[in-house]
Amino acid sequence: MPTTREMWSDSRRDADRHNRVLLALNRATDEVRRMEHEARLDIDEVLDRLLPDLAQALNAENAFVAALGRDEDRGQNWFELTAVYPNRNLRGHHLKWSDLLQQIVQDGEPRVIDPLGKETSDPIPGLDIFDSTSAILVRMQTSDTVRIVGLCNKADPSSVSYTHLT
Repeated sequence: MPTTREMWSDSRRDADRHNRVLLALNRATDEVRRMEHEARLDIDEVLDRLLPDLAQALNAENAFVAALGRDEDRGQNWFELTAVYPNRNLRGHHLKWSDLLQQIVQDGEPRVIDPLGKETSDPIPGLDIFDSTSAILVRMQTSDTVRIVGLCNKADPSSVSYTHLT
């Protein structure tokens, strides 16, 4: 049976997590309003501005947006990094095409790769550029572009799952 101190500690940690998510949502709303007011609502810029908040809210070391590129004549696909946090120098680099990224494009289902227990040192295929061993990947479709919004590697590896908010 947990002690009162342990229960208080768990409650405090959960409250902090909820607060980070709420702050990220509030900031997202403010950023979209500001850009709309300035008459320059650009989805890539919105996503770029929100990456630090997403990373903080979900305990991620890295956050990125990658846009799908296709060369129909050569039958090639790739993802170009259009926004990266914190290492903005990776913008413009390509993610290696992998079965995982292809599946996300095809079925649109988000993926949470969060190994239980000891994490492997092998990077997730396609996310080698981040040396990623854990990730949240979500497909985002606009009228003309498929993007993947991703969070990689836990900022605090001792914490619980990315998605554990309760």
